[in-house]
Amino acid sequence: MTENYQKLAQKYYIDGDFKTAKELYSNLSMPLEVAYCELFLGHLYNAKKIIMNLKKESPAEEWIVSFVQMLEANLVNMPSFLQIRNFFEIDLNNLFLCGKKEWIENVINYVPILATVNAEIFKLAARVLKNNGQTDLAKKFLKKSLDIYFNDSETHFLLAEILIEENNNKDAKQHLVYACGNGGYAPAEKLLAKLFCN
Repeated sequence: MTENYQKLAQKYYIDGDFKTAKELYSNLSMPLEVAYCELFLGHLYNAKKIIMNLKKESPAEEWIVSFVQMLEANLVNMPSFLQIRNFFEIDLNNLFLCGKKEWIENVINYVPILATVNAEIFKLAARVLKNNGQTDLAKKFLKKSLDIYFNDSETHFLLAEILIEENNNKDAKQHLVYACGNGGYAPAEKLLAKLFCN
């Protein structure tokens, strides 16, 4: 029964219904998840009170401390490579879901600093920005990502998608070719065939 309840809470959370998720997580006595819900409901003070009492025994509990520091533009506890990989993208996307523009800007401003720990963050941030209509900044981050590692197929593919939206099919095709040139990349091959092989 508890497992089903957890899945239900997770579903509400993923859907961005943080209020309902918070009620369910509260009933399940899951303080980290409640703290996240409070955060994405805009209740920073409530979230920080809960976080203060977490034991910080898991990477997720350590990450949320760093994440809140970023929201407040006061990063002291630098997250690890894996924490950035595992948590950054979903949490940035949730900021878009809850519409906290100032917090989004604060987190985005830390991307170059976090890149010193995990350079993949340019691509992670770009994917969220692209999916939330911030294509200019997404493009900038994707180009930065390619400066660091040019042979990343997914980065080329994401950039190609933006260029196609901008009707720049010539450059888009080049990036799709690059994406396919690293041992094949199915999404790029499919898009190339759809757009350029008719």
